[in-house]
Amino acid sequence: MFDFLWNTFFFIVALGSLVTIHEAGHFFAAKLCKVKVLVFSIGFGYPLYKRLNKDGSYFQIAAIPLGGYVQMLGEGKEDNSKEYSTEYLEKRSFKYKTKKQKAFIIAAGPLANIILAVFLYTIVNMLGINSIKPAIDTVEPYSISEHANIKHKDLILEVNKSSVNDWGDVLTKILTSDDKIHLLVKENLGDGSLKNVFFSKEGIDIKPNTSLFKELGITPLYGKVSDTLDVVSKDGSAYKAGLKVGDKIIALNKEAVDSWSDITTYLSKYKEKTITITYVRDNKEYEVNANVDYVFDSKLQKEVAKLGIGVYLKPIEKLQNFVQYNPFDAFIKGIEDTYKISTLVIKSLKMLIIGSISPENISGPIGIAKGAGDSASYGLSVFLVFMAMISVNLGVFNLLPLPILDGGQLIYIAYEAITGKEPNARVQFVLTALGLCLLFSLTIFAIFNDLRYLV
Repeated sequence: MFDFLWNTFFFIVALGSLVTIHEAGHFFAAKLCKVKVLVFSIGFGYPLYKRLNKDGSYFQIAAIPLGGYVQMLGEGKEDNSKEYSTEYLEKRSFKYKTKKQKAFIIAAGPLANIILAVFLYTIVNMLGINSIKPAIDTVEPYSISEHANIKHKDLILEVNKSSVNDWGDVLTKILTSDDKIHLLVKENLGDGSLKNVFFSKEGIDIKPNTSLFKELGITPLYGKVSDTLDVVSKDGSAYKAGLKVGDKIIALNKEAVDSWSDITTYLSKYKEKTITITYVRDNKEYEVNANVDYVFDSKLQKEVAKLGIGVYLKPIEKLQNFVQYNPFDAFIKGIEDTYKISTLVIKSLKMLIIGSISPENISGPIGIAKGAGDSASYGLSVFLVFMAMISVNLGVFNLLPLPILDGGQLIYIAYEAITGKEPNARVQFVLTALGLCLLFSLTIFAIFNDLRYLV
């Protein structure tokens, strides 16, 4: 219940802010072009809150928080009413504005989202960014990575001749690259020899519940795992069997385990009620029998054996990367970050259309809410980055050439500029209806994806 409320709150904060900024872009552009705004709405449907402004426009918050709109004079049938004089309409109606003014007003919404993303990235860059250099921990036998000669402690420097600073860069560049991947790596955490690695993405199908790392057969090296136990829960079976913090487990049921990864792998497949634990304390070896607790693992979708033990991940100093920028450099980096995400969105859309990535990756409001809650739990900087990414997505998506979106309206204006006449009203109605059906279908599909991967 707490997770639901947490995610819902930050979903409202994130999406509400982004929609408000988007519609504010249209609103202030309309004001600048002296177009009368009738309604500024955050959300669709029944107004929960409505206020008349001094300029005669209404501000409202509506029941369905999945968007918003700015209604301007000249977009509906107001021009045919007797409420406004012909002279007033010619000055204040959207319909009578120049093509450049119309295009500016329509494009101002997506542009506001892009500007917001630059602003948010600038703040994050000024606060400072913690990241971990992309080094390899484990390589699965017979995997794509093993066949490509990727080794433990290899540090990835480039993906397809483009430099990378962290795992986020690696993921982005691999996912948006063509089939052939070329890595430049340096062995022994960057202290060894340079080598080139080549592999193919063919056969890799990335979905929301899968991991690119798992598909490639690698585990990122995020830090050094302790050899000894850092956590022994008093409610767990290991504590009841006599284990303490500082003990080193060397065998389970007399089968040797050399690392924490070996222990978790062994327990993930274990099904018995008791287990024999061999451990070392003060250079002496002990052996005890312990009862096994079983807890449902949502990722594995099954009950997994637990002993109530754990270890800490200690950072590796040479892999830590903290960068902080002065205001000017932070702004320049913010522009670069926004451009990078914009191109990623465009490439992802292209890959969805040609079938290179699964449409199951499309997320809806539930997925966004979960992302908002998860990012907020990691701190302000991560939440701001999440908002910046969603803002870029919102801006780019609204520029798609669908009649119901800003991009479709810009196409109409371009058509009018080229042909010298407005598109046929009936054609506009049919295209708008088709665009609305497509958008509604995508929304339902996205929600279906959310629900499928939520349960």
